[in-house]
Amino acid sequence: MNPSPEPGNLPGDKSEQLLWLGLYDSLTNLPNRYLFLDRLHHTRSLAVREKYGFAILMIRLNGLKSINERLGHHVGDRALVAVAERLMKLARDSDTVARFGGNEFTAILVNINQPADAESIAGKYAEAIGDPVTVNGNSVELTPAIGVSCYPQHGEDINTLVHNSEKAMLTAIGRGAACNVYSDIDGGAVPGTLYNYDLDELFRNEQIRFLYQPICAIEDGRIVALEALCRWQHPSLGEIYPDKLILDANNSPEIKSFVTNGLRIVLQQVARWRQKNIRIPVHFNLSAYMLNDPFAAELIIDLLEESGQPADSLVIELTETEFYSVNSLTIRIIRELAGRGIGIALDDFGVGFSSLSHLLEFPVDIIKIDKLFVENIATNSRGRTITRCLVDMAHELGARVVAEGVSGTDHAAVLADLGCDFIQSHHFFKPLPAGEVEKQLNGAPRGRL
Repeated sequence: MNPSPEPGNLPGDKSEQLLWLGLYDSLTNLPNRYLFLDRLHHTRSLAVREKYGFAILMIRLNGLKSINERLGHHVGDRALVAVAERLMKLARDSDTVARFGGNEFTAILVNINQPADAESIAGKYAEAIGDPVTVNGNSVELTPAIGVSCYPQHGEDINTLVHNSEKAMLTAIGRGAACNVYSDIDGGAVPGTLYNYDLDELFRNEQIRFLYQPICAIEDGRIVALEALCRWQHPSLGEIYPDKLILDANNSPEIKSFVTNGLRIVLQQVARWRQKNIRIPVHFNLSAYMLNDPFAAELIIDLLEESGQPADSLVIELTETEFYSVNSLTIRIIRELAGRGIGIALDDFGVGFSSLSHLLEFPVDIIKIDKLFVENIATNSRGRTITRCLVDMAHELGARVVAEGVSGTDHAAVLADLGCDFIQSHHFFKPLPAGEVEKQLNGAPRGRL
């Protein structure tokens, strides 16, 4: 695997630094999700032409949250860097190891023609990851769960292969196994996924509910907006978080039902708040799947009119990494929503620069800088420079900036100096039930986002 350049050796030109950060993870220096997908498309094209196989490993590290809470995020970060270094040592020059985001890594193994060979390599990865890491005298352990999918045995297109590796990983977690190769059994009823469930029934039974995380003005902490985050209260697995829930819904044929039910619930809550004179915009996440539905804009506008709420009470949030295959229909949908006065927010800004050219084609009101960019700015001068570039770029586009993953008041002060407008972080506000949000908002001064 070709290593990424070290941050200290980055070219001095700001545009080249931004390009680097658009392709690599700033903490581990591994390729990020966008570059991984680009290399995966390239690998598949070569495999089709040369008639060989390859494998995808989806790796989740369990235990990171506990380390962060007990010892601090700086210890968790060092553990992630150690894992990255171990994976790079195991990877061949032809392979790619990437940080998929948060506590997930992924790998592309080239010239792997049998699933058993991929499983053997995955076992070596799991063994290397599982060895304790010593950070500042603390011995910490991360437990891996690795899902394996192989081309062409487990799918012939990129989306199917990636999703099957994720399903295999979830099965590994459910079984308490270090690794698992995808099988048709995984494709059926993976523990903790939305497959084989009636979404309408889940909503009726209130198994799927919404929490609301405040977005605050950086200068004085005023709550200026909320992001609606869904949770699934699984009958046996407990609460399932939005990254997994949305992943499954995005690949479900019932995604329109999910969006319809979810947005209706959120807008009904907005209406209840407005009846109590609480007027605050709410962000709702829209999946890439819906961006390819020609009736998506009509559905959202109809739900807004049904609720009787003004357009500026809703902000549709899109993830930049989902713009990999943006097309004219996507642009039309966003333009139509914006034309009705609905806010448009772009999440994970900077993670994948595929969307930059499209920012000239439709309006964006809010840009949310991914936490991977801001988590090290307090101690990393180059990180501060790059973050300032991202903030300046957003302001030049007429958008305001939300920084995610802010770890404390000192961190927030640095971001304020860099020109950031708003912050969203578990450190200041965790996602809250509607009633708790109301207590926070009741009688407090509120701005507008």
